This record gives sequence, C-alpha cells and structure tokens, in this order.
Amino acid sequence: MKPILSNRSECHMTERRFSKVAISLTCLMFLLLIGNASAQGHPTVRWDIVAVSPTTVSAGGTATPTAEDGSTITITGSGTFELKPGNGHVTGGGNWTTSSASGTYTVTGVAHFETAPGTLTGLQDNIGNVNQTAAGNTVLTVDFSDGTQGVLTVTCGLTGTPPINSEGFSIIKGSVDYWKISGVALFHITPP
Repeated sequence: MKPILSNRSECHMTERRFSKVAISLTCLMFLLLIGNASAQGHPTVRWDIVAVSPTTVSAGGTATPTAEDGSTITITGSGTFELKPGNGHVTGGGNWTTSSASGTYTVTGVAHFETAPGTLTGLQDNIGNVNQTAAGNTVLTVDFSDGTQGVLTVTCGLTGTPPINSEGFSIIKGSVDYWKISGVALFHITPP
C-alpha cells in the first residue's frame, strides 16, 4: 500500500493548507454572523417625561422628585436606548434645576430595563405610535453638567399595569437621593 503522504514536507504543507482553509472558513463564518446580527438590529426604547392634557400625551413634561429633607429637583427630558446585551447605545438627557443651581444632564448608560403589562387608553399619543407604547421601568446612569454623576429611574404604569408599579421619576444626583417620585413617564418600543 502506498502512503498518502510520502515525506514530512508534504505532511507539513498539507497541514498548513488545512490550517489556512480552517482559519479562512472560521473568519468567513464570523463575518456572516456579524452581518446577520447587524441586519437584524435591536429594538429601540424611547422614554419621555410627558405632559398630559385631558385628551393627549405629549413630550416636554416636567417631574419634580423630592429628597428626604424636602428639597426638590425639577427635571425635563427624553432619550432612547437599544434593547441588546451589554450597555445598548443610549441618547438623551434634559435639564435639571434645584434651589441652588441648574444645568443639563446626559444619559450615559442603561443599568436595567423591564417591561410590564399595560396599554395606553383614552389619550391621543402625540409622541409616537400608540401600538408601540409600553409600561415598565428602567434605570439609567447620567452625568450632570456640574461634574456630578447619578442615576435616573423611569417608571411607567398604564391601564392594566399591576398597582405595585408606581409612576414617574426619581433621581440621584451626587450624594442626594430625590427618591419621592414625580411626573408621568411613557415608553415606546420600536422594532428593528
């Protein structure tokens, strides 16, 4: 019987060719997976501090959460983030005002997001598609224009949301926890 490979150099060349082919196939599969994931995209969540009239809900509302000592912070804002593993792409922020200072804040990350049952009923949605509204809560990390950092908690309850969900916003700015919630929140989830 004749050996398939007659000497060591043929064996090494075949191994090298096999390795190059294996590496090329692995790279190709990786690129196809990345392309497929990019093509599929991720849902985007929009959050808003909303203004509510008797018949409509619109962007541009305010919230004034309160700290334990009675001090308050008034905030405005909206933003978006992607629903994907890790810290999805975030946008947004708004303005803040306390009794001694004011400025802006920017959302820097998403620490948590969870949806809850519920639908928007009885109000015209002036922000987005009413079929994409959602109840739930999120925790966002924020940077303030005065150099402090903090956390913004957004909680939205709609018709049919369990009563354990509160409604509105709380915020931690530096060492002050404005934990008594205020305002009205709304989420919209847009598919990829």
